[in-house]
Amino acid sequence: MDTSTPIGRLSAHRQMKLDAYRRVFGALRSGARSRRDIERLTGLSWGATSQCVKGLLDAGIVRETGRLEGGGADGRRATGLGFTGNRYLVAAVQVRRNGLHAVVADLGGNAVEELRCDFAGEPDGAKLPEELDRLLGRLRSAGGLCEVRLVLSGAVDEARGIWFASPQFPGISGFAAAGLARRRSEFSWRFEHDIVALAREVRQRTQTTENGVFLHLGPGVGMAVWQRGEFLRGAHGFANEIGHLPGGGRMRCACGRTGCLESEFYLGAIGAACRLPELPPDLERWHAGLSAAELERVYRYLEPRIAKLLAIAGGIFDPAEIILAGEIAAPFLERLETAGDALLAERFSGAAIGFRTAVVAAGDAARGSARQGAVELGDTVLAELLGGGGI
Repeated sequence: MDTSTPIGRLSAHRQMKLDAYRRVFGALRSGARSRRDIERLTGLSWGATSQCVKGLLDAGIVRETGRLEGGGADGRRATGLGFTGNRYLVAAVQVRRNGLHAVVADLGGNAVEELRCDFAGEPDGAKLPEELDRLLGRLRSAGGLCEVRLVLSGAVDEARGIWFASPQFPGISGFAAAGLARRRSEFSWRFEHDIVALAREVRQRTQTTENGVFLHLGPGVGMAVWQRGEFLRGAHGFANEIGHLPGGGRMRCACGRTGCLESEFYLGAIGAACRLPELPPDLERWHAGLSAAELERVYRYLEPRIAKLLAIAGGIFDPAEIILAGEIAAPFLERLETAGDALLAERFSGAAIGFRTAVVAAGDAARGSARQGAVELGDTVLAELLGGGGI
C-alpha cells in the first residue's frame, strides 16, 4: 500500500465522508464496542453511523465480534465491533544496542504482536538490513503489514528517512529508508526518533498539557518538545538533540566532541566521578549492587546536572510542564520529583512550570510509534478507499 496518498486531493464531498469515517475510527479507538456506542461518541446520526460501519465492514477494516453481553454502553443488546487484526497492520521496530524490539499494531493502535530479537554479536550497521529481515521473518503477523517504522536513537532526519549517526549503534552513517524500500518493497518504511516515540507513549498513558518537554536520561540525554499538541522536529529532524549542547564539562562525548551535556550522564562518567566499581552495561540494572552510600553519591552528582537541564528546557521552550524519565534517573524518581519542583519554582517563579517524573519500560518507544503509525495509516487507508470508491 502507498502510505503517501495525498488526502488533500479528495473532493469536498469525499472530505466530508472522510471526516465521518475518522470520527468512527476515533470512537473505536476510544473504546466504542457497538454502533450505538459510535453514534453516542461521534454525534453522527444513526444512518450515518450505520453507513460508515457498513463501509468499514465491506472493506475488511472492521469486523463484527458477536453479540455483546448486556449490550453496548447504553444497555441495549448489540453486535460487537472491532478492528480486523490480520491486515492493515503497522510494525514499529526499536533499534537498540543489544537488539531489535518490535510491536505490531492494528488500525486501532492495539498491539497484536510483540517480539524481541537480540543481536548475535556487537551491533553492526552493515548487517542491520539482515537483522531486520530475520525479525520480520519471525513475525506471525508479517503478512498483514503495510508499514514498518524504525525507531532510532541519535541523529535522525525523519522527513527524508536518513539515520546519520548514533552513539548506541556504531557503524551507522547515512543509513536510508530508501535502501530498505528497495530491499523489501512490500512495505512502506518510515524513520522516527526514539525519544519522540517514547514521549508520545508517556503522553498517551498520562494526562499532559498542550505544551511540554520530555527529558530522558540513559544513555545520554534525549528530549522531545510538543507545542499545541504537536511535536517539534526542526528543519532536519534534529530538534531533540539537546544532549549535544556544550555543557562546560571535560568528558569526551560519543559524538567525538568534548563537553557535551549528555557526556556527563554516561555510566563511565558517573562511575569515575562517584568513585564506583565498574558499572554493568545493562542500563536497566546499572545500579544493582550499589550500596546506599554509593547511590547517595550518584544522586548528589546527578542533581545539579539535572537542574541544569531543567533550566535550559524551561528557559528555551517555556513549557507548561517538564517530564523526566529514563534508566539513569530511575532509582531517584521520588527525590527528583521534589527537587525538580523546587528548582523550577525558584528559577521560573512567574511561569508556574509543572514538573513530574515517569516510569518507562523496554518497548515503550516501539509502542508509541506503532500507535502513531496506526493513526496515520488509518487516514491513508480511508483516503485511498474513498478516492477509489472502495467505501
